[in-house]
Amino acid sequence: GTVLFPYFQEHYGREESKEGLTKYVLTPMVILAGLMPIPIGSIWLCAPLFTRWVLPKFMEGVPALRILLFGTFFLALFQQSYHFLITIKKLRPLLVILAGVSGLAVALNLSFIRLGWGINGVALATALSFFAYFMFLFLTVGLAYINRQRAIRVLVQIISVFIYFTFILLALDRWVVWPGALWGATLVQMVFYLGAMVPVVLWVHKTTELVRVVKSVLVRPPSRKATAEEVEAEIE
Repeated sequence: GTVLFPYFQEHYGREESKEGLTKYVLTPMVILAGLMPIPIGSIWLCAPLFTRWVLPKFMEGVPALRILLFGTFFLALFQQSYHFLITIKKLRPLLVILAGVSGLAVALNLSFIRLGWGINGVALATALSFFAYFMFLFLTVGLAYINRQRAIRVLVQIISVFIYFTFILLALDRWVVWPGALWGATLVQMVFYLGAMVPVVLWVHKTTELVRVVKSVLVRPPSRKATAEEVEAEIE
């Protein structure tokens, strides 16, 4: 989102076409949705081992960390919609969504604490708030301002990736166990998980031509900055 924001501004200033910004919103989302599960899942699986070695007194906080990690998947995806609304000067819906999600976060946190869910409840409330923020922003942009059919298709893909890597993580945590050797179980889990992510990365590459996009947008001579036309051509 931060990298592409100047290109949002340049493209919209040149054409003043909301529809023309579709590719700047959806293509980066697909790329992030396919790649973010790798660091998220790696941290999720390694957290118990790292905590036991470095901070053994905080082992009880690992479940909360794991819950929060699921929420960071959606936290990483909201910026494209956020910058889109800023670019087209639709600040009112942005402020309404922000206020609404803030209120939701407060309500969920208080409710889960009163239910006695403790730090895990706070983590769950935060993760749900991240999901709600992403969904409200995406639906506002996708249904009102850009190609609706393509936006819905991308949303289905994003949710599918989330369900897929969440299922893999929970299955590995439950079924791949090495009694008495947490490091061994973590190593085996990582191997299986990274193997399970290969089809997702290949799908992202097939859908977006990932290598070409990254090379052309980010790997450039320091003396020249990509123009909006060049970026647009690469993420088309």
